[in-house]
Amino acid sequence: MSRPWFEESFGREYLEVYPHRGDEEASLQIPAVRELLGAHPPGPLLDLCCGTARHAVLLARDGFRVVGLDLSEALLEKARARLRVAAPAPPPGITLVRGDMRSLPFRGDSFRWIVNLFTSFGYFDEDDNLRALQEAGRVLTPDGRMLIDTLNPDRAVLSLQPRTVRQEGDLVIVEERSLDRERGRIDKTVAISGRTRSGSAIRRTFRESVALYPMPRMVSLLRDAGLGVVQAAGGFDGCSYTRDSERMILVTRKEKR
Repeated sequence: MSRPWFEESFGREYLEVYPHRGDEEASLQIPAVRELLGAHPPGPLLDLCCGTARHAVLLARDGFRVVGLDLSEALLEKARARLRVAAPAPPPGITLVRGDMRSLPFRGDSFRWIVNLFTSFGYFDEDDNLRALQEAGRVLTPDGRMLIDTLNPDRAVLSLQPRTVRQEGDLVIVEERSLDRERGRIDKTVAISGRTRSGSAIRRTFRESVALYPMPRMVSLLRDAGLGVVQAAGGFDGCSYTRDSERMILVTRKEKR
């Protein structure tokens, strides 16, 4: 029996496909993240699906007590390497944890803020997507806030390119995308071939699949998880969300039960 796509696709090859998602982009996003959340150090903050910790490191340097969690050991390995070579020294107040967002290894009311960036939500079926949001709500402190940065489904459908070919260094990357309207998902197959930045030969194919949640459905799903939407932005430039926005960035607050 094959493993779910999200357990297979976030390996070292993933880093070769998205090299442009780096430190410069993260440094431009962090001020907007802080402003949208109303976050100020040194409160506890969870970077949920932290990847290589590019945002977590910057937040820790700002003085937050940051925990970065991800399921991918390969991405966490890269994150640990990032901490080892951080200049002038590794930032204090940062911890990296391997875990599943559907079953967070933290006690309730542990974090004042949560960030979930770069379309790291919507990987599962409907029940498990809800479970992931419920877990986020469980570990938030009363009135804690969570920022979710995900696809704007309207824009994603209209701009969908069935096939693209691009080159990153000596790698050729072929991406094939399809819209499954019945399931409400965009599915993507990524084929990479050539040589990595380290010079290793590679030929690999992996999949990605993300659920598309229109704003009303996303708001409803969040409400079912005990999270109320307090602000919707269309990008990290602070613009308001519209159906034409590039992103759908939601700031939510843990509601009192």
